[in-house]
This record gives sequence, C-alpha cells and structure tokens, in this order.
Amino acid sequence: MNRQLRANFFVGLVALFWGSTYFLTKIGIGLLEPFNLTSLRFGTAFLVTALFFHKRILKADKVTFKYSVILGILAFISVLSMTIGVKYTSASNAGFLISLSVVMIPVISVIFLKKKIKFKLLISVILATIGIVLLTLNDQLTVNKGDLLCIICALAFALQVLVMERIPKDADSVAIGALQMGIVGILNMIISLDTESFKFPHDIKIWGVIIILGIFCTAICYIMQIYALKDTSAIQAGIILSLEPVFSALFAYIFLGELLSMKGYLGAILLFISVILAGVI
Repeated sequence: MNRQLRANFFVGLVALFWGSTYFLTKIGIGLLEPFNLTSLRFGTAFLVTALFFHKRILKADKVTFKYSVILGILAFISVLSMTIGVKYTSASNAGFLISLSVVMIPVISVIFLKKKIKFKLLISVILATIGIVLLTLNDQLTVNKGDLLCIICALAFALQVLVMERIPKDADSVAIGALQMGIVGILNMIISLDTESFKFPHDIKIWGVIIILGIFCTAICYIMQIYALKDTSAIQAGIILSLEPVFSALFAYIFLGELLSMKGYLGAILLFISVILAGVI
C-alpha cells in the first residue's frame, strides 16, 4: 500500500468514526446529561493524547495557547450544539446537517475574504439549501430545535477550520489539538458541576460509549487526520470525509432503527451531492 493510498484509508476511518458519533451521543444522552457526557468524552481524549504527546504539550508557547483557546471555544460550541441537538432530532438528520460545514467554509471565505464565488460552489449552496428544507421541515413546515442546533454546530466547525488555516506553520498542531480537547472538557465540566448533577457513571455501557467517543471519535481521529494530510491532498480528504453523513445514516439505521421519509431521503441525497461539489472545487 503506497503512502497516499494509506493516507486516504486513514481519512476514510476518520469519516467512519465521526459517522458513529451521532448515534453514540444519542445513546449517551439517554444515560448522562449533555455537559456531563461531553466533559468525560473530551477529558478522556485529552488524557489519552497527553499520554503520548505530554512533552510537546509541556513545551507549548503563547501562540499555541492562543490558538488552543480560540479553537477550544469554537469546539465547545460545536460539540455542545451537536450533543444537545441529537437529543431533539434523529442521528441521521444530525449527520447530514453537520456535514454542511463543508459548504459553509468556502461561503464564509467569500463573504469575509471577498473571494469570487465559483459556479460549482453556487450550485452546491443551492442544492444544500433545498436539501435542508426537504430533510428538516416537517408536515407543519417548521424546523425543530435539534435541527437548528446541528446547523449551529456545522457553522462553529466551519469557523474552526478557517481559524486553523491561520495557524503559523511552525506552531505545534498536535499540542494545539490536545490543549483544545482539554479546554472543551474543562468548560463542559464547569457548566455540568453548576447546572447538572455531574457524576462518574458506574454503568459499563455508558463507559463503553465514553471510551469510543473519547479515544476513537476524538483523540485518534484528530491524530490520524493530521498525519494523513501529510500524504494526501485536502481536496481528496474533503471528498472522503463527505462520506461521514452516509456512515451516520447507516449506523442510525443499524443500531437505532432510524428511517428517513422519502422526502428526507431526497433531501439527504441533495445534501450529499452538495457536499461532494463543495469538496471538489
């Protein structure tokens, strides 16, 4: 297996693990309160990452801390809106809506960086808008709060990516990522202690969810993505990651028995097409 093929395989694993995040979070929310679950997820991710990269974390400078705080706050908003959002919408809807970040990134760049919008991107945005309408509007032509929270999550994630593009090349991205996860964990724990009944669960089922979310869907995915992008292009990685909502819907069907309506499937297909179009621009 050559280096690029191996890198693409790792990116595919990232899409697979991230696709499982929604149904796992939906299970976790049924057993723990949102801030409690998220604090344990990111606390686990930070501890695992720190175990392997503690020397790099201890050498973090002011630039590293600056970007860690900015990204940590955006990640906090992103993960929190996703965690609460899946409580009020289906895991399938969440997966497709959050994938809209792939479309939002170039759109935000056009608005703030004054770049010209390409025809493919325009078509992608139109398809995504139609897809959202078909996927999220119910018979009363309203969008539930879970769908809105997932869209907020997509926006926060898009802003994260745009901030990452501004990180100096000589900055330690692994240390930034580890500290970012630690910040998300601490913020969630503080809020959980103040507004919830924070606890360390005794149920092996919920610990299984936390470990999978923390180690595989957070710590390992972040590391795999960093190293994979050294041997493959961002465009190829973006196209592969667009498979995330497909995995999300598949996991939701297998483990939660979730089915979309015909209107929902059409919307999902349009969203999937829009994500691919945005990724290949």
